[in-house]
Amino acid sequence: MIQLAVRDIRNSGPFVQRYILTLFLNSGTADLAELFDACFLKHFLHELIMMTRQSNRHLANLLLIKLDHNEWRFEWLYSSATNDDQKVQSIAVRALELLLKKGNLDVQLCKIIVLLLKSENEAIREKMAELCSHVVNLKIDSLNPEILFWWFVQCFPEVEEFISEYGSFDSNEHTHLFDACVSNPYTEAVPICIEYLSSVLQLL
Repeated sequence: MIQLAVRDIRNSGPFVQRYILTLFLNSGTADLAELFDACFLKHFLHELIMMTRQSNRHLANLLLIKLDHNEWRFEWLYSSATNDDQKVQSIAVRALELLLKKGNLDVQLCKIIVLLLKSENEAIREKMAELCSHVVNLKIDSLNPEILFWWFVQCFPEVEEFISEYGSFDSNEHTHLFDACVSNPYTEAVPICIEYLSSVLQLL
């Protein structure tokens, strides 16, 4: 069935392409590896990303990461994490789940994590917290998203700088602390109450 899907996908419409990509994503990596040469499949997905509609590009990028965790691109993850569509943010979370399972936690990835910890959607924030709480405390399944946000900002100076740039509308004298909350109530131009992080972690 998967082999037939690859043969048909180039000539299919967007809805059929989405179904086929979902079929691939729900298949085991080992199953795909048995049927296809990895280089061929990755080349095919790069081709598909260029030719298909935007919603399917997200699935194709996710499938690339499933096949090879080195294939992740900051630009795509950033655009997915900041997308207003919850379904697109969910795809970004799935991509991060795959990358975190590989032990891949560099600064660029942390920047995406903090964006999703500040998502307007509660389910997205909670799922992201569940996925990365282990980096702070192995004994706790899921920390509060805000505590995790403070931790990442404090431990990674580049993340703090990134958040400051992302959360500020401008840098003139009229910029205020809560300006960023106009578009997203969970975003601040500067992290609020981060000075209490050490006290909170001592209670865990």
